[in-house]
Amino acid sequence: MELYRAADVMSSPVCTIQQVESIGYLARMLLETEHGGFPVVKYDHETRKELCYGLITRWVFCLVVSSNVNSDKAVIRSNRCNATQKY
Repeated sequence: MELYRAADVMSSPVCTIQQVESIGYLARMLLETEHGGFPVVKYDHETRKELCYGLITRWVFCLVVSSNVNSDKAVIRSNRCNATQKY
């Protein structure tokens, strides 16, 4: 098995999404990039850094945007990278 660095398989600059994002921002990401997946990040107050909590694939990303077209925001449940509408 070959070892790869993140830089070997990811585009630069990295396009990340927060756990809660506007539908407009998510739609723009789909239109402006060809990425196959997006890291889901969350600000960690203890380390004062954004930490990666998962990855959402482009296919699931498309489902989130299409199922939330009448909503302002979508919540990305990054513990399993499931995407659901905000309550």
